[in-house]
Amino acid sequence: MRIRVLTLNVWALPFGIAPLEAERIAAIGKALPEYDADLVAFQEAWTEGSRARLLAAGASAGYRHHWMRPQARGGSGLLVLSRFPIEAAHFQSFRVEGDALRLDHSDYYGGKGFVILRVETPDGPLAFADTHLHARYAKDTQSDSYFETRVAQVVQFATAIRTVAAPLIAAGDFNFREGEAEYAIWTGIGGSGDAAALLDRREATIHAGNTYRAVGSWVENERIDYLFSRDGADRGVVPVTVRRAFDEVQNIGGEPSSASDHAGVFAEFEVGGRAKPQTPPDPASLEQARAILETGLDQARARQKIEGGAAIATLALAVGAAKTSARVSRRRWLQGAAGALASCATGFGWLAWRPSGERIAGFEAGLAEVDALAAQEAPRRPHRE
Repeated sequence: MRIRVLTLNVWALPFGIAPLEAERIAAIGKALPEYDADLVAFQEAWTEGSRARLLAAGASAGYRHHWMRPQARGGSGLLVLSRFPIEAAHFQSFRVEGDALRLDHSDYYGGKGFVILRVETPDGPLAFADTHLHARYAKDTQSDSYFETRVAQVVQFATAIRTVAAPLIAAGDFNFREGEAEYAIWTGIGGSGDAAALLDRREATIHAGNTYRAVGSWVENERIDYLFSRDGADRGVVPVTVRRAFDEVQNIGGEPSSASDHAGVFAEFEVGGRAKPQTPPDPASLEQARAILETGLDQARARQKIEGGAAIATLALAVGAAKTSARVSRRRWLQGAAGALASCATGFGWLAWRPSGERIAGFEAGLAEVDALAAQEAPRRPHRE
């Protein structure tokens, strides 16, 4: 059976940050019938307006089924349209998220994670996954402070898909490039293949032809949006064609514009036939993941100590100010200032202490998963004297 799949980061950000949002989303919805995909995975559909427009366009294009998660601190930004019935959906928030104190790096507040859907095709069940990993905010690994975060997310997602028995296709904005550690860990642990690499049809999804990407910038040409696939227990999945999608400049809102700041990816897969046995986790990938997660855990523990101490010091200052304002009754405005300072201290304490604890627990959980996979693989390795 031939399955057509489309993925696109639609760049619909809250507070009007992304220009021409309504017009661009309308253009994306209008183009859906041209691709005639069976499954469509969107990312960054973070606004109510964008979701409503995409759902309406999907219904007009014949998509009778959909999945989204509009609640829970941003709802993940993921939206899936399907021509097939969705029998089950499993969403996991990433255990390790972004930096709560960096409001300009808003990943922490986006509710990011991944969803694995079980869709019922005429040929049997198919698993379809959609995700959006943490953004880079840096041009190289050395200056990327979210590298360990992304690896933790990759380990969580890759471990989850190993439990899926049905043939699987995974789509999304992975925010890593082929050849980088995250890519190697994802493919090495999850056992999925990159459709564009398998067919040798690699095309940048962040490219200079996009009207929202400045020529000469460090993000001029890179491939970070993917369609991966992996055989199931009883049926195989083979990519047949793949190409870049939504990469043309068109008249949107009266000016030349791209549909998003990303291009998408469209591919066709042949689902059926003999399945290859599931590939065991690559030992080198497990070792690489463990080393990176240990670094992330050490960083999270060190940061918790620093931020926790700063929060306590700020709260102590607020308490001192409150006592002073109580003594100096003629300066009642100090009471308001002290209350505001106390509120800030409480907020800072939450932003510093609780997320740090979550990061520590997340890295620990990732390490436990890596250890469990390594333990499962150990009996298969030949004994060497």
